[in-house]
Amino acid sequence: MPPILNVPRGGTLEVERQLLTILRRYVPDPGIDDPNARDGSGHGPIRDAVEILSFTGDGQTVEFDLLPTVNNSYPVVAVYDVTVAGMPMLAGWDYNTTYGEKFGTATRRARLAFNVAPADGVAVAIKIRYGTYQVLVGNKSVALGSFINSGFSRGLMPLPKIQVQLENSNLERVGIGDNWDADTQMGAVWHEMTWRVTVMSLYAEECKELANKVSSSIMKASHDNNYLMPILNVDRLISLDYDLEQKAYIIIVMVSCRCRELFG
Repeated sequence: MPPILNVPRGGTLEVERQLLTILRRYVPDPGIDDPNARDGSGHGPIRDAVEILSFTGDGQTVEFDLLPTVNNSYPVVAVYDVTVAGMPMLAGWDYNTTYGEKFGTATRRARLAFNVAPADGVAVAIKIRYGTYQVLVGNKSVALGSFINSGFSRGLMPLPKIQVQLENSNLERVGIGDNWDADTQMGAVWHEMTWRVTVMSLYAEECKELANKVSSSIMKASHDNNYLMPILNVDRLISLDYDLEQKAYIIIVMVSCRCRELFG
């Protein structure tokens, strides 16, 4: 078991990143909605791609840069299926991931840090999903990154797109009595949250399919064997039908979350 300080502290930002990783892993981009697509499919280019990065341990290196080989300035948006010598690693216990959020190759770079350096000569495999630039008719570039984002709608990202937003948040003591450990100078609380996942599409059927994939991915992730992952549950789906202002079909997936948050 790793030292307690190496365990993710939980909280809103940690849960948001884990939720985004789940969705980006299991809900792939179907392609840009385009009724005028020349092939008649109704879709344009896909805005993300998957790659498995391979490394070799040396017994000392714990941190690995995650750079897509096709273009190392593309941002990594999700990291999962990490193995060392063929053995699956658990996020939090075995490794932690940091993501670059700013523009520019250096600041956009993602890194994975193991709690224990992989042994000398062993194979390390890390699966990443990264966002790509796509150019539409009229040389208009699509925003760089995943079509699944947190916060409010990004205007540069065409449909379909999925937005993850925090609806409400409550803190609760872990148990009766003091929840502070004087030896580690740390404490813990239960953090209960409700998240709103908004699915938007130009097509009604695609909106339903994506909403179903969102629900399925969250239910699948809730059976992960890593108990550091938050307890997630799909509460309900709300169909708003066609929104004239957004010019899109919209379905909202409400997700409840319960996790332990460390402080200190």
